Amino acid sequence: MKLPFLNRMPDAEESGQRVRSARTTAFVSGVFSLWVGASLVWNSLQLRVANPLDSVQLAQLKKNLEQQPGDESLKLQIRKLDYQLRREFSGRRKMNVNGSYLLLAGLLALLASLKVIENHRRQLPMPQPAARDPEGERGRARLAVSGLSGVLGLLVVWGCLADRPLSGEGAGASGGSDAKASYATADEMKKEWPRFLGPGGAGLSAYTNVPQSWNGKTGQGIVWKAQIPLPGHNSPVVWKESVYVTGATATKREVYCFDTGSGKLRWKGEVKGISGSPTKPPAVMEDTGFAAPTCATDGERVYAIFANGDFAAFSPDGKLLWGKALGIPEVNYGYASSLVTWENLVFVLMDQGYPDEGKSFLRAIDGESGKTVWEKSRPVASSWTTPAVIEVKGKPQLITCSDPWVIAYDPKSGAEVWKAQILSGEIAPSTAFAGGQRADPLLFFIEPYSRVVAVKADGSGDVTHTHVAWEAFDGIPDICTPVTNGELLFLLNTPGSLTCYEANTGKKVWEKELAMDFKSSPCIAGGKLYMLSVSGKMIVVTAGRQFKKLGESELGEECTATPAFLDGRIYLRGEKNLYCIGS
Repeated sequence: MKLPFLNRMPDAEESGQRVRSARTTAFVSGVFSLWVGASLVWNSLQLRVANPLDSVQLAQLKKNLEQQPGDESLKLQIRKLDYQLRREFSGRRKMNVNGSYLLLAGLLALLASLKVIENHRRQLPMPQPAARDPEGERGRARLAVSGLSGVLGLLVVWGCLADRPLSGEGAGASGGSDAKASYATADEMKKEWPRFLGPGGAGLSAYTNVPQSWNGKTGQGIVWKAQIPLPGHNSPVVWKESVYVTGATATKREVYCFDTGSGKLRWKGEVKGISGSPTKPPAVMEDTGFAAPTCATDGERVYAIFANGDFAAFSPDGKLLWGKALGIPEVNYGYASSLVTWENLVFVLMDQGYPDEGKSFLRAIDGESGKTVWEKSRPVASSWTTPAVIEVKGKPQLITCSDPWVIAYDPKSGAEVWKAQILSGEIAPSTAFAGGQRADPLLFFIEPYSRVVAVKADGSGDVTHTHVAWEAFDGIPDICTPVTNGELLFLLNTPGSLTCYEANTGKKVWEKELAMDFKSSPCIAGGKLYMLSVSGKMIVVTAGRQFKKLGESELGEECTATPAFLDGRIYLRGEKNLYCIGS
């Protein structure tokens, strides 16, 4: 009995087809690999030319901006060009990666087809081979080359375009020919009041024409007055034509946007419907309330957080962009740490519980998407402080303080830069800072009722025993954050004791009792120190080496929020109303 498969051998026609297919594949894959290889070489050369850091045009624009720092159109040109160059650079790098895989695939196909041809050459010739059809082979080869070329072309186009947003998409992210940057520049931030204690959190106004006298009873110096629908102890945030504040009760949380020119309520945004939001309100003291944290803006969005941990972002026209529930912080008296923005990030500090419980954390969130970029657990107790981003020798540091650690982080990655174990107790005053005449910037931290500690910010690791510059013990605040102009440091405590120290040495210059209570932090504008009492009285003195009172203005409404100081205006929040002070 004969089994058919034992005698099964490739006939002449089948063998010829295999050889022809292998030859066609070898030819096509060879041409394909040569084309991809040449494209990669060309693209690599273009990568060197297109490096954004080497752009002559971009360097010239930046040089022009140094000579014209206030030219907004020039800033926009720089952002657009930088965006285009980086997108092109990124696209070409991605093309190189994709092209490398395509080249590898082409070479493997070439080697496989050459192997098939070699194997068939070693076989005995089959009788009566089918006649070859050279014209048909050439047609098939041309068809295969054309098909693979088309596929490659599509892949290359995809590689170049995959990293670019579609028309109109991502306009708030990075730019494009008609798009804006996703956050304001550092120079733009300095001209506004984007967070608690203004630009950088230093309590220093960029303007010298800030008013210093008004009368709430007669209306003299009051440009407008607007009622705030819900209560809150947070401070005003100002960006161009908008003033932002928040208000809340146990069951309702709202963000308000007022017009800087008229005081009209432009929009009201309610924070509700957030997944995971607690159904039971937190326990808070009346002095703190449900809306103590000050909101923050990066120029493109405004961010707000409340006592129950609900955190949300709104567009400048009042659209809720995203929201998330961070959980009710375990903080005595209620949550009060304010938000801070830096570039595309917004930072949330939740210091809670005790140092060894591991409940405290610092989170960096992408402002546009609401996604967490990084998070760090903190070995600290509850605090009511607000972080600050400073620059030390050209590098940014995110400064935080609580019991027992002062910790500096890299704002981009969350990596710890340095720390000092210098504090104890319930910390409410935030960091004060200024470079002064020192090469190493000084930071000033308050241990309530006890002492002020000056720390050099240029260290690394644990600097507890190496970088404390000085400490002092008179006139120490419990709530108000100090302010410094670089030469002098001013401390204001709740009972109204105002103390002036030399910033570099810690030597006490003078001390004055103001005989009134304060919860609002002092600020400096135009060389003058502004202090707003709980009763609504603003005291203005010279920010100098001698105490000199320049003015005293009565608002007629209790105040605990820190004012915002802009060009010819002061925006001030009272117990129920928002005020614009000016001429």
